[in-house]
Amino acid sequence: MPDVKIEIRSNGPMRVYGPFELVDQEGNPYTIPEGQWASLCRCGQSSNKPFCDGAHRDAGFDAPSTVSYTHLRAHETEAELVCRLLLEK
Repeated sequence: MPDVKIEIRSNGPMRVYGPFELVDQEGNPYTIPEGQWASLCRCGQSSNKPFCDGAHRDAGFDAPSTVSYTHLRAHETEAELVCRLLLEK
């Protein structure tokens, strides 16, 4: 079982549990305290991207909490799919 778990929350963010490294496109790391989880914005409305600030509630964000494997590309893992879909927003 992997040490990292990504939970897609109903009509809300993706919550990432476990040790992971999050960097921006220039390679600058975001600091996540050890043992903490992070919620990553899926709605695009957060003022604190890439993190969720709860703006999805006021925005009326409505999205499924299940992964659609029809979007999965050959040789792409579930985590890669989730990251790619986030970047396409």
